[in-house]
Amino acid sequence: MSINTLIVKQKLCVTLDTNSSNNVVPVFEYIPYSKPGYKLIDEYLEIENLKAVAWIYSLPPVPFPVFELEDTESKQLLAAINLEWQSPRIQLDIMVNIDDTLNWQKIAAYSLLNSDPYPYREYSLGSHTLGNNS
Repeated sequence: MSINTLIVKQKLCVTLDTNSSNNVVPVFEYIPYSKPGYKLIDEYLEIENLKAVAWIYSLPPVPFPVFELEDTESKQLLAAINLEWQSPRIQLDIMVNIDDTLNWQKIAAYSLLNSDPYPYREYSLGSHTLGNNS
């Protein structure tokens, strides 16, 4: 009898603050799975439901744009994108290390804004397929 798929799940939590700015902070460290008496043929890694919760007080709050009734969806989307990327912000980059030489590759970027008057904002960072031994 063989086991076709074995799924190992774990919750992760990493704090990013002024001490970790401009540094790569690994979410987890890859340790190959092993179990005595079993032979692992292939190990494939994925991260699912990655989220970030941001409490930002060091940036001024950004006023939400006001749209006119006749504004098109394109104009509204452009205003939202400009608000996100042209305002004072903290950029959160999602990176992956492919060859274990600390050669990090950017796979996504998020613009974190001061969400005043709300105390925090939650960002969905998606799911990422890392592949074999990433």
